[in-house]
Amino acid sequence: MSKDISKQTVVVLAILAILVSILGTFTVLNEVSNMHVIEYTPEDTPSQSGFVKIAIKGEPQVSASTGQVTMQITNTI
Repeated sequence: MSKDISKQTVVVLAILAILVSILGTFTVLNEVSNMHVIEYTPEDTPSQSGFVKIAIKGEPQVSASTGQVTMQITNTI
């Protein structure tokens, strides 16, 4: 029969596991409380708002085909 681990070793390992868990929890809570949002706006940005108008010309056509649309918005200023 193999040798069993002593009760004292089990207690020490349990206490160490609890201490590591508590320290990890406090570390995570500290890092979360130190987080803040940084908003970046370039200096040459003329305004914080805009307006987009889309006009569909012609009669709408019904089609059974499918497709994919990709739109890229770039800053031309």
